[in-house]
Amino acid sequence: MNLFSIIQSDLKHYRATGFTKFLLVVIFNQSFRLLLNYRLGNYLAQRRNFIYNLLILFLKRRQIRRYSCDIAYSAKIGKNISFPHPIGIVIGTNTEIGDYVMIWQHVTFGSKGAESKVYP
Repeated sequence: MNLFSIIQSDLKHYRATGFTKFLLVVIFNQSFRLLLNYRLGNYLAQRRNFIYNLLILFLKRRQIRRYSCDIAYSAKIGKNISFPHPIGIVIGTNTEIGDYVMIWQHVTFGSKGAESKVYP
């Protein structure tokens, strides 16, 4: 699936059918904007070059500052995921989250691990 079809399915999850509902979801819904930030960062991280690396740094800094979340772009997040209160969420690298999941505030996925020091 490409990026636009995934974003379109996320919009259907938030019931953004008309143009006004689409604008309300895109402008005011923090959960959707956080998910959009992750989807763009994940898309750019798979196609790395110098300019994309600069955009990834901008998106990561924005994600941490605006939403107080740290979601690794190498994590695999399924369709129709929801963040009702996206504050303090940490999703580590190589984490896989399925479809139709609701993640609440201050949740951490992933671990430090003894053999590998991979942590967001």
